[in-house]
Amino acid sequence: MIPTRERQLVHAATGWQGKITGTNVAVSGTLARTDLDGNTGSVSATQPLAGAGSLGPGTYYYAIPTAGCSALDVTLRASTVTGTHTITLYATLSDNITIKGTATSVTALTANTQATTSVTTLRGERIWILKIVVNAASALVFDQADASAL
Repeated sequence: MIPTRERQLVHAATGWQGKITGTNVAVSGTLARTDLDGNTGSVSATQPLAGAGSLGPGTYYYAIPTAGCSALDVTLRASTVTGTHTITLYATLSDNITIKGTATSVTALTANTQATTSVTTLRGERIWILKIVVNAASALVFDQADASAL
């Protein structure tokens, strides 16, 4: 089943904008599709990253539908930034999981400062992944997590 936002995106002439969603659960080991959509088969059935509460140490993945788009903007703001973290965006192969090419680093977050990262090298990938790694003794609380694609 193709997620609702992906279906809309295929027919959109002017792109889309929406909240970044996922399971908000840290993944240990190999990433699987159920880690992205909670085994629902639909990215739109997951929970927003913004307002999800504190992300503690671990690795979190969020699928962003990009079918038919040539550019992607990701805008994040964290109300709380404790310790260190790494955030990247990457295109996926046809399995919608495996990284394609090189990941793009997302602007490092500081508390209450909005940061937008733009990727203009999309080449027909259906899904890009937002990967958030929160290091030990660290935490992030997002109050804004939006994506737009054109």
